Amino acid sequence: MRLILLVLMLGSLMACAPVREATNVAPDAQKGGLFGLGINDNVETSGGAPVKGGRRAVVPYFKIAFYTENSPGGYSNNSGDKVIINSKLLGVDAAALQRITDAAYKNFKAQMRAKGIEVMPFSALSKSSTYQGFKSAKQYVDSALFGPDATYVTPTGLRMSDAGIFRVREIGKVQQEMGVSIVDVQLNLTYLSQSTDSTLNVVTGISIGQTLTVTPGSKVDFYGFEESKCNGYCPNIAAHSKLGQPVYIAKKVGELRNTTTAGDQVSDVALTALSWMATGTKIRNTNRYELHAVSSKYEAVAVDVLEDATQAMVNALISG
Repeated sequence: MRLILLVLMLGSLMACAPVREATNVAPDAQKGGLFGLGINDNVETSGGAPVKGGRRAVVPYFKIAFYTENSPGGYSNNSGDKVIINSKLLGVDAAALQRITDAAYKNFKAQMRAKGIEVMPFSALSKSSTYQGFKSAKQYVDSALFGPDATYVTPTGLRMSDAGIFRVREIGKVQQEMGVSIVDVQLNLTYLSQSTDSTLNVVTGISIGQTLTVTPGSKVDFYGFEESKCNGYCPNIAAHSKLGQPVYIAKKVGELRNTTTAGDQVSDVALTALSWMATGTKIRNTNRYELHAVSSKYEAVAVDVLEDATQAMVNALISG
């Protein structure tokens, strides 16, 4: 009975909440703090941040998670709710994702250098037997933040670790073998954004737009070599910089097509009701979309927004 009532209610709400395609759709601000009532900082730091410049480091960990199907349109708050846009990114191939990743890494190195951190080339990692045991880099699809799977890409010439929960131990081994600081970078990039209008907690309108976003949770971690020599209680061996708010560019990179069928709408009503009965993902928009991107436009915007994101985190992480 409850399910029937929810289906009827949601059907009514969906009819009253028109979905429109729009420009300049900004992701909602991320809430945090006690009971999720506050607003997260743009960049959150912890551990030994900020790090002083004038140091050498190597980057054995750098990867970008590209969402290419089912783009997160909103990001977790303290209740764990998420918004997923049923969609596909078309027109951007594996070679394009590699070019974007290579450019993002090049920009990141320049940002670190400007802050006084010398980033050693990947070839220097030949000194580390632990790193030599990493897998040869390749693009792969795996689970990511906020629900959907993503395509992970590393810069050309960098191997890929699959250490999982043993990552920190592995970082310590690489660090001792190299005798320098270690940097670990992960970025998450989406292609659509969703914003909602509401009155008295009832959604009255939904906007979907082409907004490339580096999501909250993207991070830069710095494991200092000198700090690693600490004995006893050592809380600041690592310095962490993480996005608390999305970094985004709302710019058209192709044609957004609504591919929703009448059958999709009927079958999705029950799914929507079930999602509201459970915790986790809340499906407010069950339309389906395809973003037919012009690869060169997507690449240009992706490189720019990734550069903006890493610059914000580097500025927060490193003093000087």
